[in-house]
Formats: sequence, C-alpha cells, structure tokens
Amino acid sequence: MCGIVGFTGEKNSTLLLRMLRATRHRGPDEEIQFLSPGLSAGMNRLSIIDLRKKLYPMRYKNLVLLYNGEVYNFANLKESLRARGIHFKTHSDAEVILPLFDLYGPKSFSMLEGMFAVFIYDTKKKTIYLARDKAGEKPLYFLKNGSFFCFASELKALLLALPNRLHLHLSSLCSYFYQGHTFAPQTIVEGAQKLPPAHYLKFNLLQNTIMLIPYWSAYTPLNQRHLNSLKEPALIKQLNDLIFNSVKNCLIADVPVGCFLSGGVDSSLITSFASKVKPNLQTFSITFPGFEKYDESGYARMTAKLCKTHHREVVCTAQNVREVIDSIGQFIDEPIIDAAVLPLYLLAKEARKHVKVILCGEGADEVFGGYERYQQESFFERVREVLRFVPLSLPLLNLLSPHRFRRLKTPIFSHYTSQRLWNLEMLRMLLPTKRVFLTKNPYPIKARQSWLFMQLTDLSGFLPEQLLMKLDKTTMYHSLEARAPYLNSKIIRFALQLPVGLKIRRLQGKYLLKKVAEQYLPSKIVWRKKHGFGVPLNTWFREDLKDIVLQSVADVGRFPTFFNQHYYRAIVDQHLAGQRDYTDQIWGMIVLTKFLQYHHIASS
Repeated sequence: MCGIVGFTGEKNSTLLLRMLRATRHRGPDEEIQFLSPGLSAGMNRLSIIDLRKKLYPMRYKNLVLLYNGEVYNFANLKESLRARGIHFKTHSDAEVILPLFDLYGPKSFSMLEGMFAVFIYDTKKKTIYLARDKAGEKPLYFLKNGSFFCFASELKALLLALPNRLHLHLSSLCSYFYQGHTFAPQTIVEGAQKLPPAHYLKFNLLQNTIMLIPYWSAYTPLNQRHLNSLKEPALIKQLNDLIFNSVKNCLIADVPVGCFLSGGVDSSLITSFASKVKPNLQTFSITFPGFEKYDESGYARMTAKLCKTHHREVVCTAQNVREVIDSIGQFIDEPIIDAAVLPLYLLAKEARKHVKVILCGEGADEVFGGYERYQQESFFERVREVLRFVPLSLPLLNLLSPHRFRRLKTPIFSHYTSQRLWNLEMLRMLLPTKRVFLTKNPYPIKARQSWLFMQLTDLSGFLPEQLLMKLDKTTMYHSLEARAPYLNSKIIRFALQLPVGLKIRRLQGKYLLKKVAEQYLPSKIVWRKKHGFGVPLNTWFREDLKDIVLQSVADVGRFPTFFNQHYYRAIVDQHLAGQRDYTDQIWGMIVLTKFLQYHHIASS
C-alpha cells in the first residue's frame, strides 16, 4: 500500500516534497519521484509484495506507473500475459498493470481484481490516466485550475497545491451534515474533487482536457435468471468458494498478515477461512470495559479460540480516545460523521505493532443486505404489492404512524439516505444561509426494487465515501494495509443478483452469507442480532468527555459565517441535560471544526 501524488506545469521540487511528506505515513518504506517535462509525480511505498527497493516508477514501452494498492489476481494475469510473450522482471503484483493497459487501454482496469489508485502516464501522447478501484477502497483526489492539474491519495496533500485561501463547498457541507459524507466527485473543499469508484480520469497535457469515465458497474442483471434457477445448496457452495478464494488471495503478502475480529458473523467468517490458509493467524478486537451494550469481545474470543488464532484485545475508554480526537482533523483527512473511527484508530495502532496487513469484514452489510433499513423496505415493498389489489381500510390506517404510512405508500427512490443526521429544518437553523440544499447521489441508480436501490446507493456513496474512507485513513495513518475480501467484484455481482429471499429472511439480513458461515461457526455467532460497531459516546459526552463537547461550542463560535453558535449551544445543552440524544450531531461538529482548524480554513 502506498500514497501517490503529482501535478503538471513547471518543476516545483518544494511542492512535490511537501506533498510526499504529507502522505509519508501511507508508505514510509521508500520515497519515489518521477519527473518529466511538464509533470512532477511521486510515491510513498509501503512494501507488501516483492520488498526490493527501486521497483517504482515502473515502465513499459511508453508507459509509466505509480500505484497505490494490491491486485489480487496478478498471478493469473501474469500467466495470460506470458502466453502473449511478455516477460516479467519482478514478483510484484503491480507489474501486470502496464502490459495490460498497453494491450487493452482503460478496459484493463476492469480486469484488475483488487483495491487500487493507479497513475499511468503515456509519455508519447502526454496523457495522464488515473483510476480508482471498483468498490472505492482506495481514495484518489484531484483538482484542475486552468492548465494546472494535480492529484493525491489524500486531500491534505492536494490542498497544499491550492494557491489561494481554502473555502468550504456549501452543498457538500449540507451533504456532510445530512448523511455523514459527501458523494464523489465533490469534496467538502471548493476546487478539490475525488475520483468516484470504478471510474478513470483522462487528462491530456497538450490539449488541457479532462474526462471522467466509468469502467465497471456493480449491478448487471444478466445472470439473474441463472442464479434464480439454482437451488439453495448450490448457491451456498458457490458463495462459499467465492469468499474462500477471495480470502486466500487477500492473504498473499511477503509480510505478516492478521485479521480484525469484531465477533460478528462477517469478520468471524473471514477469520475462519484465513486460519485454514494461514495457521497461527493473529487477530485483534476491541473491548469497552463497563459498556456491555457495545462490547462484543466475548464473541471475538469465542471465534479466536475456535480458529486457534493468536488473539489480542485493545481496550477503548474515554481517556484513550482523547488522543484520537485531538488529532482527528489531521488523520481523518476528509470529514466523515462516524464515531467508530475512534476504536478503529486504536485497533489499527495496536495491530501495526504485530502485522503489516489486516483483513476485515467491510462491505458485507451493503453487499448481502445486512442493514435493518433494507429489511424494513423489503417488507414494505411486499405489502405495497398486496395493496395494489386490496384497498387500505380505515382501521389499518389507524394502526400506522404518519411516517410508517408514508413508507408503506411511497417507495424510497426519491428521498433515500443511509443516515439523515441533521434534517432540513435543523440545517436551516444551524447554517446562516438561505441556500440550504441537499445533494443526492449524482450517478443514476437503475433498480426496480426499492431495497435494491438502497443497496446500490449505499455501494456508491455510504460504503466508499464513509466506511471505506474511515478504514483507509485510520489504517494508513499507522502504515497498515487493510484488505476487504467481501468487496471482490465477483462476490458483489453474485450477491446483488440474488433474489431478496436469499438476502433477507424472517426479518434477518445476510441470509445466504449466514448459511455459509453456519458450516464453520457456532449458531450464537451466526444468527444473533446484528450489532453495529458502536461507541458509548452518548455517555462519554455527558461525563468524561464533557469538556470536549463544551470546547466544541467555543470552536463553532470561531466560524460565525459558517454556523449559528446559539443554535448549536442549544443542541449541546439539551444533550448534556439528557433531554435529547444529539451524539451524532455533536460528533460531526467536533470532527468538522477540528478539520477547519487544522487546514486553517477561516471564517470570512
């Protein structure tokens, strides 16, 4: 895993070094520079496969490569390329990228199975290609200002290239408060953009033109009839093999590898499969002393014992998250509202002392329908089908709240968001501007079923721009590479094509995944109620971390043109008095104000 940076125009060694230093935590093993007329680029390398130095920048004919990520199917790709007479000089997974691109052009990105942010420069055509992996595991930011073009693996490095004062992007600010993240290509800073998942960017230095083009789609219903014709045991076997092979490929490394183990079915199944391939596997889990509601460490111990792993527990308390909160404006890079970043930071910090690569269960809920909101919507959709033929009676209406009646009557296509943290009324009070509006997913989602629409929306927004951003920024801050086996593109397409009955059954999600897992894990782990990766911030904000909450009121006061401090203070007062639970809203404001202060984004 690595970090890549670069920009066009006159040579500027100072800027290049500053950008590389800003992302050094992503790859402290080696610093690489590539200089060409009109282009300066660089890479910080975290050596994982083929640990020799001076492998980058890689070159093939007229092509140059800098790279952040892992290509898991590189062995098969090398075999097919050797059959074409292509010879390889290294054992690196990255060496397949340029020969593939030379043969197939941007179509080659869809042939790569893995996570990546790729920079390819065609020295003849003077053209830059940037690509982000299919699921969006690896971030990639860019900006264009006149003829100046710049890119970086992290926003903090990109912002170093902005010559003028930084300004917040208003619609992205609203989006941040409403849903906890922004949709690509927008970021929360004006002028800075991020490459969407499964897209590539083409920039021609001579013509000064830029194009943003999709190269892969998660949902293709072409094989749905085939899957529907298979019986459940055959589908269980097929999914079992897909996940096992993905885990096996994710374990390929020339450095120590471990697993994050929460105690839930997703990470437990990954751990079970990984332990069959790699004996004496190291696993890591979080524990919250005194907060049983949030503590899954007992289930994690149970899986660790079953799989015979070398297991370590990381204690998360109000006191040891203070250091995380103090530095969050720096390491989170782009603000997201997700308090799970606190224990994840501590988990990554401990894991890096023992391993360099970690496997995790990210993506299973979005891919296999694990969230309660999917289950509710599938129920409402079935009821709506019945009501097409049976008119609603008054007694039935009396049993429904207005909110539930709207959900029952209207599919969720036009107004879906995964979180809805600050509603529109709250935003109009918080933001001293009349132009409060919300941005929706800019990429059209075509799905006939509303629950599938929700999944696809989350796969294009909530998963890559919040959950995977959180994972990438916390792990890479500690020079730890995180791999998510469930985000193999074959698994994603297989799961999305399954009928709803194989995802959601008896108001439980991830049905088929759990049928795979019950072959290896105890029922009390497989079939227990879903437990999110929560944090007892509600209590901490009223007690141990009350001073941080009160400080956030003062911090909000530093930005009077951004926020209404009086309204925010009223929210804090209600929370501290136990009248309302505004944990998410307060946490989101803490993250944002620390980001603003770290980057010196002043009120104007």
